Amino acid sequence: MFSLSIPFFHQNLWSQLLSFRFPLWKNYCPSVFFDYLEAFGLFSSSLDIQTVAKLLESKTSFSYYPVSGFVPPNRYLSLLHDHCFPIATTLRTFDENDFSLTPDLIHDLLGHVPWLLHPAFSDFFLNMGRIFNKIVEKVKSLSSKKEIIQILQSHLMAIVRCFWFTVETGLIENHEGRKAYGAALVSSPRELQYAFTNDIQVFPLELDLIINQPFDTSKLQKIFFSIKHFDELLELTLNLEQMIDQGLLESVPLHNQEKCLTGFEVLFQ
Repeated sequence: MFSLSIPFFHQNLWSQLLSFRFPLWKNYCPSVFFDYLEAFGLFSSSLDIQTVAKLLESKTSFSYYPVSGFVPPNRYLSLLHDHCFPIATTLRTFDENDFSLTPDLIHDLLGHVPWLLHPAFSDFFLNMGRIFNKIVEKVKSLSSKKEIIQILQSHLMAIVRCFWFTVETGLIENHEGRKAYGAALVSSPRELQYAFTNDIQVFPLELDLIINQPFDTSKLQKIFFSIKHFDELLELTLNLEQMIDQGLLESVPLHNQEKCLTGFEVLFQ
C-alpha cells in the first residue's frame, strides 16, 4: 500500500526540479497554468501529496490513484473510466531532469493534475475512459480472440495518438501567443524548449491527421498539433467516438516504435 508521502531526500530533489522549471513555464506555458498549480498548492518547494489527493477529489471528477510505474494504455483508460487518475509514485533523478522516458511525479502531478481543474480536460480524460470501455463491451460479442485483439489494438492506437498529440505534446495559440500545455512538454525542459524551435512542424488540430500520425516517445518530437481553445479537446473526443461508432477505426496502422504501447493479452487472462 502506497503511503501518500515522500522521503525527505525526495523533497529536496522535488524542490530542485520544480525551481528549474518555473522560468521555462513563464516563457512557454499559458498563464492559467499557474492558477491551476496554485490551486493545488504545487508552487510549494515541499510536496504535500495528501493535500493534493484531497484537493483532486474535492475539485475534480477524479480520485488520486498511485501507480508504481508505466501503466499500459488499456489499464490507464479503465482507471479513467472508474474516475481514478493514475499518478506515478516515482521521482526522476536530477540526471533525468531534462528528459525522462517514463512518467513520474513531475509528469503526472505537474503536467496533468493542474489541468483537471479545466472542465475540457476533465471531460477529455473521462470521455476517453468511457469510449474505451464502450469498445471493450462491444467486442465481447465477437467469437475470435484474434479479431478482438486486432480491433482493440486498432482503436486503442487511435486513442493513444489522440492523447499524445493533445494532453502530452499539445500546443495552444491564443492572445498570449503560442504556448505549451501537454504534460510531456511541461515536465521536460529539453522537450519544452525544443517545441519552440524552427526544427518542428505545427499543424492545427485535426483528428484524421492525428489518428494516422505515428510517434516515438524516446525521441524529441518533430510534429505538433495546436488548438485555439481548450474546448477543442472535448470536441475531439466526441468526434473520435462518432468515428468509432461508424466503424471507421478498425484498421489503424501500428508502427514498430508504438508496439510497446498496445498490449491486450492481459484482458484475456
